[in-house]
Amino acid sequence: MWNSVPLTICVEYFLFAAGTAVFLTETRTKDRVGNLALWTLLGTLGLLYGASLFGPAPPNMHVLAYSVLAIWLTVPWAAWADRHRQSRSEQRAMPSYRCGIRLVLAARPALPTNPFPQ
Repeated sequence: MWNSVPLTICVEYFLFAAGTAVFLTETRTKDRVGNLALWTLLGTLGLLYGASLFGPAPPNMHVLAYSVLAIWLTVPWAAWADRHRQSRSEQRAMPSYRCGIRLVLAARPALPTNPFPQ
């Protein structure tokens, strides 16, 4: 598959769409910002991927470095979009569900300091 560029692109866009579909079915917006932030982020990521495939190579190392640093802006952007969305299971279960998870996690035995003793 990796010898076929068109097939690789199709598979990668399919995985992007599948991940988006799973995220959309498992979350709902809390407010309008959650919808706007998510769709602008997804559109930007899709366009940047296409531009990286079909655009010219960076003219020098400085442009490459700045573009690599700029892509990190998508991390706080995704966090911002996620803050304005809510899990559908969390919505159904309400706060008691969260407390149960915390209690289960707190009851786990502590991991040994060295899991691979010699």
